[in-house]
Amino acid sequence: MKSFVQWSLGLFGLLLVSAVILAILATNGGLLRHQLKRYGVRVMRERFNADVQLSNLNILLFPGVRVVGTDLVLRQHGRSDLPPLLTARTFSLDGEFLAVLSKARHFRRLRLDGLLLQVPPRASKTSSPPEQAIEEAEEKPRHGDLRFTIDEVICQDAELDMLRNADKPALIFLLHHLKLTSVRPDAPILFHTKLTNPKPIGQVDSHGEFGPWDKDEPGLTPLSGEYSFSNADLSTIKGISGTLSSEGKFAGVLDYINVQGETRTPDFALTVSGQAVPLATTFNAIVDGTNGNTILKSVRARFLKSTVSASGQVVKRPGDPARSILLEATSRDARVEDLLRLAVNSPKPTLTGAVDLRAKIAIAPRKDLDMVDRLNVHGRFEIRGAQFTSATVQEKIDALSRRGRGEPRAVDAESAISRLEGDFILKHAVANFSKLTFGVPGATVALKGNYNLKSESLDFRGSLRLQAKLSQTVTGVKSFFLKVADPLFKRKDAGTVLAIKVTGTRGKPFWGVDMKSSITRKVD
Repeated sequence: MKSFVQWSLGLFGLLLVSAVILAILATNGGLLRHQLKRYGVRVMRERFNADVQLSNLNILLFPGVRVVGTDLVLRQHGRSDLPPLLTARTFSLDGEFLAVLSKARHFRRLRLDGLLLQVPPRASKTSSPPEQAIEEAEEKPRHGDLRFTIDEVICQDAELDMLRNADKPALIFLLHHLKLTSVRPDAPILFHTKLTNPKPIGQVDSHGEFGPWDKDEPGLTPLSGEYSFSNADLSTIKGISGTLSSEGKFAGVLDYINVQGETRTPDFALTVSGQAVPLATTFNAIVDGTNGNTILKSVRARFLKSTVSASGQVVKRPGDPARSILLEATSRDARVEDLLRLAVNSPKPTLTGAVDLRAKIAIAPRKDLDMVDRLNVHGRFEIRGAQFTSATVQEKIDALSRRGRGEPRAVDAESAISRLEGDFILKHAVANFSKLTFGVPGATVALKGNYNLKSESLDFRGSLRLQAKLSQTVTGVKSFFLKVADPLFKRKDAGTVLAIKVTGTRGKPFWGVDMKSSITRKVD
């Protein structure tokens, strides 16, 4: 009986407390709603330095607090010339009653649908280089008396636009999924996002810290974290193919993000050759949010047995439809057979050897063209220990060396190429050589001309200098009769100088002598 009485009294007390709470909500609900609305508007106004617009706002107080709104618009205060800083089609904010009404203002979850965040160009963007801007943001004091916490913010299909000058389109990032946790006014926010990169197409997964938000200069809001980029289809870029993956880390501010990472493409290929090679790179770059350019501080590419180092930038110049890539590349002790495998459609490279390469590379902003047609390269190379892989070509080199030394019948004459070097310009898939030279014991060759990467056609003219006199390059009766011609082809620095040409194709080259030019001494 006693326990029944105690239970009844406890139930009556619970009902009484509930009735009192309901009475308070009934009599003061309007006041509480007004206070919550005023506090929410204050938070958005002070944290974003923005004017707030809402089409509709409803606040439910039981059993928990739920704030629901539509058509949220935040416009940076005093900047009617700029698009809104933030817009959301709908939003909902949930929390426990007592936690929401406490001084700390603790909310459980915020959902945003149709979120569009548009970061305006920094007013003083031309005053500081990227590294200095990042340092300024790190040293900038953060202060404020607002106190609230949101455990998590969920956004589906959000969009982040980095606005630029009126004559330049915004940089647009489509975020399929964005989750923020531990959201507080003056502390970094943890984030996790997934998005699809448009070109090359691939999935990006990123997490890190964002903020605190810089209400005066949104572009100086700090950002750091890590990313992974998977299953990127390089064939969406005309002229190349392969599946790329990448991992790295980033830090900086929205305007200038320093990125360090690495990529792996096990099947990278240029369409012009169709031969895949495993390609791996490491890089350090700064993404400039003020203009969309990327500064490539260092890039190191490794494929097969070769390594190429480069630096440069990805820029959009006035009048260009897209971005250009400008690089300065160097390589020491790379393998010429590796380079040929990328550029030449042949199962077996025509030449082997160690190569030093220096080049200035520009990739034109023409997405409609094949990659090899977009390339503009000014470079110089030097090949050491060069050997031709074709037995037919190597036999001709051996014969050239024997005849050049005046030993046409020698069996074991040394015929290694001492050095093969040249200056070239690659443009519209045609390599023009202003100077191409190589030497073997007894002979040197100097050529200029061009090679078409697509048709593989050859067209070279130049000179062949032999140590021996013309009559010494053959034996028997031929040697006797050619003695009378020796003076016609002899020069002060050579026993014989002949004007030569190389035509045909890479697979079937034709070597010939221009006798008229040789006799008239019109030799390049």
